[in-house]
Amino acid sequence: MWRLYRAKPNARPILVCPVGSGKSVICAEIVRQVREAKKDWHILIVTHRKEIVQQNARKYSELTGEAVGIVNAALGLKVIRKVTFASIQSIYRDNTNWDLIIIDEVHSFSGKPESMYGKLLERNSATRMIGLTATPYRMDNGSLIGPKTLFTDIAYEISIKHLIDRGFLAPLISLPAKEQINTSNIPIRGFDYASDVMEKEALKMAEPHATDILARTKDRKHILIFCSGVAHAEAMATLLGCDCVHGGLANFERDRIIERFKRGESRYLTNCEILNTGFDFPAIDCIVLLRATRSTGLYVQMIGRGSRIAPEKANCKVLDYAGNIERHGPVDCIEVQPNKKKDERFSVPPLKSCDECGCVVNIRVMVCPNCNAPFPIKSNLTEAPSTAPILSKATQTVRCVDMHVSSYESKKKPGTPLMLKVEYVLDMGERFSEYLCFSHQNYAAVIARKRWPILGGDEPSPTSTAAAFNRKHELIRPDKMIVQRDGKFWRVKKILSGAYDVEDDDLSEPNI
Repeated sequence: MWRLYRAKPNARPILVCPVGSGKSVICAEIVRQVREAKKDWHILIVTHRKEIVQQNARKYSELTGEAVGIVNAALGLKVIRKVTFASIQSIYRDNTNWDLIIIDEVHSFSGKPESMYGKLLERNSATRMIGLTATPYRMDNGSLIGPKTLFTDIAYEISIKHLIDRGFLAPLISLPAKEQINTSNIPIRGFDYASDVMEKEALKMAEPHATDILARTKDRKHILIFCSGVAHAEAMATLLGCDCVHGGLANFERDRIIERFKRGESRYLTNCEILNTGFDFPAIDCIVLLRATRSTGLYVQMIGRGSRIAPEKANCKVLDYAGNIERHGPVDCIEVQPNKKKDERFSVPPLKSCDECGCVVNIRVMVCPNCNAPFPIKSNLTEAPSTAPILSKATQTVRCVDMHVSSYESKKKPGTPLMLKVEYVLDMGERFSEYLCFSHQNYAAVIARKRWPILGGDEPSPTSTAAAFNRKHELIRPDKMIVQRDGKFWRVKKILSGAYDVEDDDLSEPNI
């Protein structure tokens, strides 16, 4: 489901779009439209990764054909133009007066004055700003939207489920592994699991994990593996016979390994803290989680690497060896609770797993998306000595022992037309009422006039509630009624009274 908000004057909004939804194209179109209206503006598009700088600059140039500036030390470039794409590490000391700053992957923005973003924004405190992200929250300060944060509104939001349902993102199949990393004894440091301790726990499971991964990915072509540390990533690469990327490699070496993976020369690629965000390779059809995290944002970002669609890719399999799916829930059901100070607080929906293959899904799913096995329908109903319907939509035949007719004026909705109140007293002691609205100018009047002869009134039916009240003596008490419980109301389905045997499925409205 998508949501669109009207931004307030002087607002600093965020656009929330899932991984793979095309934020680079969205960003390029925003800049293009701004350039059409404000040709003299200097616009900065800033992020924290070299790969994202390149990707955003390329998309904008393809869209407009305009020469752009690029400021990024890793690329060896420092060129500033009207539209400039930069990494925060290379631009935060620059003194250019920007008219608009767009922060891509804004979840990397800490907001602390001493940070690189903080120093850049201190010199541009009055500058218009927009943020783009798939995850508008952080571990240290939660939601990026709020009265004490830089950003004020969500200008646009579209959900993962909306895009998957419409074929713009690949379906995700979540399969938890039997051999889980033990997180019970891992301490928490800086809001997440201590990386050194987690890596030791992960290394203990390296061999069984590698064996299981090889067995479960025989039908997959491009498998991206997230590891708990550099040593763990290298160990898994050795066991799987594949390449590994991490922060200790030179940029050109990382680029060479990633290109080998994209060309299909290696089916597996292990990484540590390198490909969490900004890695755009749609053909990835399996994500392996060999690291536990308490950060829902990081969890969503890792899963998102496999959410893009590609030719001959039906879905993306997710193998979770660290309990992240149970910890955070399906990626299309995550909701952040705003206005908090510490730690992320998300509502995790009830989950269930398929008895056939173990696929973890929302409790409302009726057919497993992985093996197509139907989930059994479990009922909590028990026998009870009662004549009341055990199901909300069940029908029941009852005797009507009394009926009262009176005029009724709503006190909850002043100004509404007068209604005729018909109160039934049932043999099981319950009472319920119908409100016939003869004086309404809409479908309620049609219902009232059709109900009148069913209750024994002479035709033609009254055209006003006052006339109906004056003719109430024409009405007769039904002998039997077939009723249905509809929430806390009763709905009349059929009236049985002497010569009357009238079905009334579309006439009765629950009013009390």
